Amino acid sequence: MNHFLWSASTFLILIFSLWSSPSLEADQQSVFLLSESAEAQIESVKTKKESDRVKPSKSVKIADKSSRNLRELPWKENPLPLIPLPPEAIKKQLPAASSHTQKVLSWGGNRQQVFSHYGNVIWFEWLNGNQKLVIAEGDRKKDTRLSVKNIIGDSILWEKWILNGVTSMAVSPDGSELAVANSNDQITLINSSDGTSKLHLSGHLGDIRRMRYSADGDQLVSLSFDRTAGVWDTASGNIITRTRVHEQTPFDIGLSEQSSTLTSNAMRLLVCGSNGSLQWWTVGKTRLMPDPIFPQIGIRYPKYPSRDGRLVITLDGKQTATLFDGATAKEIGSLELPSSEPTKTVPEPAPKTIRPPESKPDEESVNKTNSNVKAALQSMKINAVVFSPDKNLVAGGTTTGQIMIWSAVTRKLLGTLKGHTAPVVMMSFTQDNSRLASSAYDGALIIWDVETATEQKRLFPATDSIRPSSLVQKSILSTDGHIAVLPRIDGEIDVLDLESRRKSRRLGGPPGKITSLAVNESGEQIVAGYQDGVLSLWNLKDAASTALRINAVKSTISVLAIKQKKIIAGTTDGKLVAVDLSTGRVVTTVSVGKLGVDMITINSAGTLAAIVSGAKELQLIRLPSLEKLNILTSSKPQKKQKTVIRAVAFAPVGNQLAVVDSHGQVNLWDISESSDSVKVNKTGTVTVPATAAFRRSNSNSNLLDSQTHPFLEVGALRFSTGSQYLLVSAGSEIVTVDCSEAKIHSALNTSIPAVSLAVRPEDSRLLVLSNTGNVFSWLPTVHLKHEIAAHKGDAKFVLVTPNGKSIVSGGKDKKVKIWNATTGGSVKTLTGGIGVVTRGSMTSTGNLLATCGYSSAVELWDLPQQKLISKRYGHGSRVVAVALSPNEKRIASSEEAGPLLIRTLPRFKTEVTIPKQELPVTRIIWMPDGEHILTSTGDWKQWHLQGQVRVWNAITGKQKKQLDGIRGQTTYMLLTPDGRFLITASYDKVLRIWDTEKWIIRAKVLHDKNIRSMTFFDNGHLLACVMFPNSGFVLDTQNGKIRNQFQIPTSLVQDVAAAWDANWFVTSGINGSLQTWHLSNSESSK
Repeated sequence: MNHFLWSASTFLILIFSLWSSPSLEADQQSVFLLSESAEAQIESVKTKKESDRVKPSKSVKIADKSSRNLRELPWKENPLPLIPLPPEAIKKQLPAASSHTQKVLSWGGNRQQVFSHYGNVIWFEWLNGNQKLVIAEGDRKKDTRLSVKNIIGDSILWEKWILNGVTSMAVSPDGSELAVANSNDQITLINSSDGTSKLHLSGHLGDIRRMRYSADGDQLVSLSFDRTAGVWDTASGNIITRTRVHEQTPFDIGLSEQSSTLTSNAMRLLVCGSNGSLQWWTVGKTRLMPDPIFPQIGIRYPKYPSRDGRLVITLDGKQTATLFDGATAKEIGSLELPSSEPTKTVPEPAPKTIRPPESKPDEESVNKTNSNVKAALQSMKINAVVFSPDKNLVAGGTTTGQIMIWSAVTRKLLGTLKGHTAPVVMMSFTQDNSRLASSAYDGALIIWDVETATEQKRLFPATDSIRPSSLVQKSILSTDGHIAVLPRIDGEIDVLDLESRRKSRRLGGPPGKITSLAVNESGEQIVAGYQDGVLSLWNLKDAASTALRINAVKSTISVLAIKQKKIIAGTTDGKLVAVDLSTGRVVTTVSVGKLGVDMITINSAGTLAAIVSGAKELQLIRLPSLEKLNILTSSKPQKKQKTVIRAVAFAPVGNQLAVVDSHGQVNLWDISESSDSVKVNKTGTVTVPATAAFRRSNSNSNLLDSQTHPFLEVGALRFSTGSQYLLVSAGSEIVTVDCSEAKIHSALNTSIPAVSLAVRPEDSRLLVLSNTGNVFSWLPTVHLKHEIAAHKGDAKFVLVTPNGKSIVSGGKDKKVKIWNATTGGSVKTLTGGIGVVTRGSMTSTGNLLATCGYSSAVELWDLPQQKLISKRYGHGSRVVAVALSPNEKRIASSEEAGPLLIRTLPRFKTEVTIPKQELPVTRIIWMPDGEHILTSTGDWKQWHLQGQVRVWNAITGKQKKQLDGIRGQTTYMLLTPDGRFLITASYDKVLRIWDTEKWIIRAKVLHDKNIRSMTFFDNGHLLACVMFPNSGFVLDTQNGKIRNQFQIPTSLVQDVAAAWDANWFVTSGINGSLQTWHLSNSESSK
């Protein structure tokens, strides 16, 4: 893809905003981490050797309003770019995030888990001793919360978030360091004392299944689904070796310190495969070597080795667990299973197991008991096994939730632990064997006393006794989306800081059941209503704030609203109560009917309230007098169906009122008020489509039995930052209604029912509080303006002319096509003779176009004249890459199985021949001086081989530089038009930013999927990246923040292109289509 020259005043100095601490040395690097939803997180990475590392002097909080985190980072309070922008470029930077809003609101991309209230435990490990447990909770593929808990004092020592989930963890022998692997195939080394990140390790090309530290902690061994094992130096973070150790998917590893015949002091690695094989490897200084004494041997179902690999437990998928010698694969014997006969015990249960009390049942009950026991044993399967550190004990978790403890020496069953109600998935012994931690699909994490076979503690309850679903339904998000407020069954309230993604405070109130909650507009005050009619008010500005208790009424408070120093409370017996916040006194109490008040919303001026009683009567109330005004109806009931009002909301600006009923009708009202009257005008009705997501079946209701009569379940209703867009949460979808045109604008399938919604005004991020107490977010997507059916088959490449008026594409249909960028209409079809067209290159003037494809020829086109200039052969195999020089005098092209040729134009006379590389040259970029080229090699069929990025002198053909530090093959390269920075994307899912003057890495971007193509637009302030298979994101290059995410309507995206100064870009897909994506005027920098 061709890019255009920057002027000196507008070139992009810094690709991503990087900041350094005064306490860090100048040549240390900073890294951006992008999550699955491409969220940027900045971490400090130390690149010097261990002895030269400098610890930061302090950590400060940096408010990052456009992302969900309040970063705890060792940086300045006023972060500065690594290289300052010139004044001319600063003027063209995007406005601050808080100063712009989007004209078009829709959301897309992958959801991001902002907060997980109660844990889905996915991994845990004991630290030194038997009191501290490091726990990962959340989602293996989403963001995961990592914390260290003291199980004695039930305190959290530290917690942090790991982007892209956790797939494996390991603790160093001395307990000082954690190795945490995420679903991005990356490993982070973390200081276990405070949770600070030390190093980031990248090199695997698949999820990391298991990790083990060496006995001295100097090396870390990792096993990946890419069938390789990696050995890492934990001091420097460098990879010592990465070796393919299995032909199929490896399952687990053991790491032995015992010597082999190859060397007296080398470690040995046991790899257990999913196909029933064991293989010992010797860890050498630079590589892994198969051990000749213990060749690859097959045994049944190898599953779980001890830490040193000397013992292996195999499971047959049923009940049998068999113990093997890991060195010889000799079967030692099967582990004893519980007897199917009823067991007699003394009245007091034995300490090592839990058995039924002694009794003398009759013959019928004995037969019934035997039958039940046999049935339970038949349904019980062992699905998780772990050895104790000293290999004396074995714990086996079953599908029924029981855990059996065996002696590894005698294979006898020592005891059974009963506490889980679902299959056990993970277990871990302490170093002294005194405790066992276990987790199961019931959500519980239980600490057991191994000696007495008793449950000591539950760190996570199996059922959410703290916050049942009835209380989650009353949880709310603040209007600005910065906090979430969740009530507890004990009358207290958890306040979640959604930027730091932590529980910021727990608010203690009067004992009793919380029945309603409200947060003021600024998110600084919280009010709760209780079953006994008491109101509690907290001021979050005051760190030591205690609840202000207000005895409002003698009945249950069912709903609350707070606005401009007023609290309006509704009760279950039909009363309205107005409370003055400044004094905490009840101002007015009125009765609004016999039905209970279900909903209250207050207009932006605080002069009107709309209330719903009995889920069917809607009326306006004047504030603060609580004078009854107009009574409105939501909509006309359908025949034989009742209408139930589901949600009501005032717009944050003006007096527009939205009401949603159970039939999916969104009624919009415009209310004008004067001192003596209020006029109501219905401005429109929008019907939310009754899709399957909105329907439910309820046998107890004659309203809901058929799909002919859909029943809309509205969990939340919220206007966006203005009054134009209304968000309706219906089932598992969020529908955006354009109120100005009274029509549905877009819909987002969230897969989760919502109880509260919020849109952050500073970045238009959508936040959803689900009915499980978790908080998720979505970034706004760019606007898909045109979708063009361009080619029959793949649209292989796409380019945009420098003036932004035309789009050029080539495809599998053997044609090059020109399109009008404004209308999406066809301009010209160019037919050559090279077959399928796969690549194209355009000069910065837009005068010349070069194409290549399934042929050994290269075609040169006059783009303004739309005609073929020449077609030249010269290669011996298919041409895979082509690039035109900036001065339009030379062309470089490479072939699949041959050399790279640099030829003069227009005669194609060969000047320089660069010999064939170890892999085909798949990308070529000319430097602006026209005297150097950049090449990258790769072959997706040989993805496991290392690719290379090299710099060549295009005059002499000699190699000038080979870029070190890229692991895996490079999928794309992009050069800034002034040539100062090179961006490389590779299979290790790391974007590397290179300074081309010194050829050093200035920054890294860790992303979650392989990037297929990139392009600058909006005068270099924005970068569009498309990722495998069909997603993308837009990055603000000045502050490193993700602006947008988008999903591409094709099964596989091929390319992306843009004009340098445009506020749009175009993508191409495997279905032959082109898509043009536009930003609104307020989103671009112009």
